[in-house]
Amino acid sequence: MTLAVARRLKGAVEARLGLRVLMTRDDDRSVPVSDRTAIANNSKADMFISLHANASFRDAVSGTTVSVAAFDPEQVISSKVASERLPALGGGLRDIELVPWNLAQIRHKDQSDVFANLVVDALKDHVPLAPKPVEHAPLRVLESANMPAVLVEVGYPE
Repeated sequence: MTLAVARRLKGAVEARLGLRVLMTRDDDRSVPVSDRTAIANNSKADMFISLHANASFRDAVSGTTVSVAAFDPEQVISSKVASERLPALGGGLRDIELVPWNLAQIRHKDQSDVFANLVVDALKDHVPLAPKPVEHAPLRVLESANMPAVLVEVGYPE
């Protein structure tokens, strides 16, 4: 189901917005969580959307949600980007930022919050939303994204 939604979303974004969309998979296979973010980072993507279809045994749980990465305050403090001067091709030195893989999202957190709210605003007249449509959670698929990133739970199939 998520692959079908992703294909339709890709077509709409490319046709209506003229943006290039890169999907982490185009067939019905599983892609490890860390590989999904690595594909986006290595492709220098401007945004990352991870689509999911949630499930629950409780009938009261329903609606689409958009999640943003949440971090422990100590992680935020320890995430200060270090830099190192390394030799550059052709001579000289170059400053290289060293960002821990699992903390790359921290510096994009504010943009991800804005992005999440834009997604909710775009969805609100089209699909049922959860009572609290924007959530913050420590999600592995988002924490390593070096760009604004959200996870969209498209709903609860029956």
